[in-house]
Amino acid sequence: MQKTTVVLVEDERPALKVFRHMIEQRSDLFELLGEAENGAEGAALIMELKPQIVITDITMPVKSGLEMIRELRHTMVQPPLYILLTCHEDFHFAQEAIELGASSYVLKERCLLDSNLLTHILEGMLPAIMGQSEAKFAQTALQQKIKRNEIQIESNLFLEMVLGQNEQWLHHLEGSGFPTVNGPYAFFWIEFDRKGLRFSIQKTEELKLWQFAAVNVMQEYLQRSGPCRLIALDRGRFLAIVQSSGNVELTGTEIASALVQFLKIRCFVMGVQMGTSPLSEALPWLRKAFREPDLFFYQPLNVAFSHTLDIPLGYTPLPLEARGIWSVRIREALLKQASWKSDELITFTLDEAIRNRWQPQQIKGLFFDALNVLLSSLNRDNDPHINTVEFQEELFSCQTLGSLHEMCSSFTVSLNSLLANGQSVDRTVAAIILEIKAHPEHQYILEDLAESINYSSNYFSQIFKKITSEPFVQFLTRERIERAKVHLITTNLKTFEIAYKVGIPNYRHFNRLFKKTVGCSPTDYREHQGI
Repeated sequence: MQKTTVVLVEDERPALKVFRHMIEQRSDLFELLGEAENGAEGAALIMELKPQIVITDITMPVKSGLEMIRELRHTMVQPPLYILLTCHEDFHFAQEAIELGASSYVLKERCLLDSNLLTHILEGMLPAIMGQSEAKFAQTALQQKIKRNEIQIESNLFLEMVLGQNEQWLHHLEGSGFPTVNGPYAFFWIEFDRKGLRFSIQKTEELKLWQFAAVNVMQEYLQRSGPCRLIALDRGRFLAIVQSSGNVELTGTEIASALVQFLKIRCFVMGVQMGTSPLSEALPWLRKAFREPDLFFYQPLNVAFSHTLDIPLGYTPLPLEARGIWSVRIREALLKQASWKSDELITFTLDEAIRNRWQPQQIKGLFFDALNVLLSSLNRDNDPHINTVEFQEELFSCQTLGSLHEMCSSFTVSLNSLLANGQSVDRTVAAIILEIKAHPEHQYILEDLAESINYSSNYFSQIFKKITSEPFVQFLTRERIERAKVHLITTNLKTFEIAYKVGIPNYRHFNRLFKKTVGCSPTDYREHQGI
């Protein structure tokens, strides 16, 4: 049971000590939050601690108990219940105390003589406290319901604007007191970082509760900058609009920090400053940003800012001819367990993605394809914790390129560990496949590989084809040609040097294999790629 909180205001120290002892005798029901020796100190203490009950003397120096109550009536939204103690039996004191809302009026002498009187009075006030708490809870619930409805209305009106209802949305903003004619404006796109959330972004009701909490937290900081509107959207995304010429970077950083501090939620923030133009001029940009599901994919930091609306939005389709090359690059980097900046190949690959703003969903697809052979190499009966569907969902929900690469790299490390420790046939052969993918330039002979794991050549070939869907020689040739394509477009090596580096030292044989596999010569391929 939650204890009822009490503050004691009494100028006579011996009486203060006795009353304190009486309250502490019922510490199972009451908690003494603090004490004051006059009405001025008492008012400050009550404003700070907000107790449920105040026991106060009437006649005190500096400010009397009645003056203190009168002051608090005008400053506190939810005033406490009062017990007034006095040495005066004059009726006008009792009458004034009742008019001010005192719940009990008792002579101090009687309390001092009867050690149980004060606690009996306190206990008698508990039903009123409970009723007050229930009323406050009901009021808070009603306020939250109204607030949630307001959030839903703001969201619905914004979505109608996205569909073309510009005037209705602007009229709503004006009607609610938000200026739409004169800037400057600051826009903040905010999105929960889904990695590490304590709730499911897919569960609508649960998400709404967290959105409600986030709106309350963010509004506290946004309102400091000027008039604001905060719109809660799907999948943990928000749009904040502030009429302000203040520091966009500082406000965005404060929002991100506040969500971590109060809700333990990390987020991505994109802050954009707009000049003194009317809000209507920003509507096309707002629509375009809203429709982009991977808004933060190429954002290098969790919080980023721009002083114009000319920041790049939208993405470029990944050219068909580049997809196979990219798949090889990503697969090679993951197999090497390379970090973003520690490996030249993956640095080139990911930086090229950022520079060209390739479609995020296509990039995610390439990462998934690069891991598909690794996933299919596992015996799922022996490893039920490897769930392809869950892995795919998690991969495609990555919000940034950095988190995508980090997730895939971590998965590759775990998978390689499983393969290294595994004893099943599939894992044993899969380990050889991983080695070929990582180093196709080595000279591999099927019979030697089969013998190294005590398999017959025939059985090894069957298992190999089951995992890769290709015969051994065809798989090895394709891996070497794919590696050669990477060298052709990322280096200035001569063709015969590339042939040697990928494990085909016979230059003429390399040219024939390349043309047969790709459909053109290595030289033509390089020229076509613009190198």
